[in-house]
Amino acid sequence: MAIEEPPKELEGRELLLEVQRLRKEVEARRLLGGEDEKLKYARNKTEEQLRGDKRALEAMNMSLEQRAGRDHLTGLRNRRGMEDAINGIFKKRRGSESEKEGAERKNPILSLLRLDVDNFKAINDTFGHTSGDDVLVQAARYLESIVRDTDPVCRIGGEEFDILFPNASAEMVMDKILERNNKKDPATDSPHPQIKFKAFLHHHGDRSIEVTFSGGVVELHDPELLKEAEESADKELYRAKHEGKNRIFRADDAEKEKGAAV
Repeated sequence: MAIEEPPKELEGRELLLEVQRLRKEVEARRLLGGEDEKLKYARNKTEEQLRGDKRALEAMNMSLEQRAGRDHLTGLRNRRGMEDAINGIFKKRRGSESEKEGAERKNPILSLLRLDVDNFKAINDTFGHTSGDDVLVQAARYLESIVRDTDPVCRIGGEEFDILFPNASAEMVMDKILERNNKKDPATDSPHPQIKFKAFLHHHGDRSIEVTFSGGVVELHDPELLKEAEESADKELYRAKHEGKNRIFRADDAEKEKGAAV
């Protein structure tokens, strides 16, 4: 028995279905193409955001590196910042002078003044830690105001500050402080010369606190001798505390010769 051919009208219906199928396929491809465009746009936008985030991250890292050398409370250089400053001072000086000039130079490359706020524990205990922090910030601004822009002021911990004086001897530092403060102790001509250090006032409510410093000055001839220089400055600082506070001592000639010979 022979198979009947499909009716002509069925062929027309199939053709219509095929046309409809093709139209749907074209529409699907168009829609898919649109999705591709959206995905492409999203991908480009994401890449743009990533580039922006990368730039922001690089800037943040740079800021963190810079801040790593800064004290968060006062904004001064911290110990790391101080060591970087010392290395920079020596590098700059050595790069700007010949070997002969370096040999003939009499002045040390820098002097270090170590200061400690007197009676700081009593200030904290009496007025609170917030007032103590205010004193440290005020001390930082005060010390910055009495030195040159080229003299880095550093907070190395607690109530202790260091000031670096490039191209200045300890005697020059003492003379400069004496000139500014106009206070000289009779013991200046002793083996451990000393001077008074002008105080500043910190106001707490209706009360005023006189804030003073004790300190020691030492010359630094080589960054490798920083530890020895700090020990010498600490020795003079402790002596200043023992002698009544509110004064600065300079390392004597014997100490300087010992340091230069190390």
